[in-house]
Amino acid sequence: MEFLQQFERAMALAYRYYQNLVGSRYSVRWISNYQLGNNPPEADSFLERHAEKYPQLGKLEPRQHLFPR
Repeated sequence: MEFLQQFERAMALAYRYYQNLVGSRYSVRWISNYQLGNNPPEADSFLERHAEKYPQLGKLEPRQHLFPR
């Protein structure tokens, strides 16, 4: 549990720090990420705990993406 707390704190610090470097000067940019699955995230999942770091997090319906079912 101690490692997880330290990891999540490091992630939060890095997330905040790299926001200041977004742009062509440092070549830091936001990219799209997808997680494939048929089930919603478990309660208290990593994504649920850190949803503020994923502002575009959402479920896509089959007609909204190109991934096969």
